Amino acid sequence: MDDNFVGDSAVHDGYRVKIAPVAATIKAVVNGITIAESSSTLVMHETRYPPVFYFPEKDVQMAHLQQVDHNTYCPFKGNAHHWALSIGHDQSSPAAWQYRDPFDESAAVQGYVAFVWDMIDDWYRDDKRLDAPTVDHDESTPNPFVDWLVERAWQPRNVPDLLTEFVDVLGANSFQISRVRILIQTLHPLLFALAYTWVGKAVLPVSMSSKQLMLDYKPRNIRQVPSPLFYTAKVGFDDASKAVTRV
Repeated sequence: MDDNFVGDSAVHDGYRVKIAPVAATIKAVVNGITIAESSSTLVMHETRYPPVFYFPEKDVQMAHLQQVDHNTYCPFKGNAHHWALSIGHDQSSPAAWQYRDPFDESAAVQGYVAFVWDMIDDWYRDDKRLDAPTVDHDESTPNPFVDWLVERAWQPRNVPDLLTEFVDVLGANSFQISRVRILIQTLHPLLFALAYTWVGKAVLPVSMSSKQLMLDYKPRNIRQVPSPLFYTAKVGFDDASKAVTRV
């Protein structure tokens, strides 16, 4: 990869995204067919990931790509749309992606297409074959929560598991936690939220009505307003309208 460049760069707490032009022609080949070749390629350097080449869409053989029902989200780049290759040994797995409406820090790659390195048979830089890139290392301050958010936070299958893992991450980084509660609002007219409380080693789920929430959870400077439908179900429409007006 080209380390001698000047390009767009965005640095978050412990995380960096840097995009720059490549002073060479980059080519991607599958089954002897050139899928992409461009002298206007960009390279993205991202914390904890290998560098990635981005080709202008006009320099990609889009006829060899087929849209797949697979989308991913990155908090630093945005939503990515994916394609599979219509040639090669694997024609079902996502092999290419594009950020059609990227976040500001990654706006330079709008209209560009990137490929999964291992889905391409051969990579070339000015006709010289390239080896697989290694993970970028920079001098940003390490942030263990970024690692967890990017690599593992999406894996738990339910809220208790997610909360337990989050507390484990806090504990592993010297945060002494005795109790954690998260609230997830619902669309049910009589159920304001589901409260999940971690105490010790257990997660205790509790269903909370609007009235219960006001009695049990009062953050400073925040007033929780019960649902009008909650009052209607309890005291009837006329009394409910008076109660809501008073609130």
